[in-house]
Amino acid sequence: GWTPAARQPVVVSIRPEAFSFDRLFDTPNRLSARVVGTTYLGAMVQYDIEINGGVRVRVLEMNPERVRQAGEAGLELMVATQDVVILRK
Repeated sequence: GWTPAARQPVVVSIRPEAFSFDRLFDTPNRLSARVVGTTYLGAMVQYDIEINGGVRVRVLEMNPERVRQAGEAGLELMVATQDVVILRK
């Protein structure tokens, strides 16, 4: 497989359902997050999230214990290493 060289620009692909607000103890992939929007989709909630300096991502959470509201900040968003796909830019 392909491995990027140090400092080589890449694109990172992460599926919306791979993100988690819960603790993933085995991952170094932790992002400071702020909820921009919340949409209820039955048993699932879709969040529009702003991370690190204004980058926006979509997050899907199945059967959440607590629904986060727009404007909620200071959240830690995580993703397991095996759920991150690195692509050539």
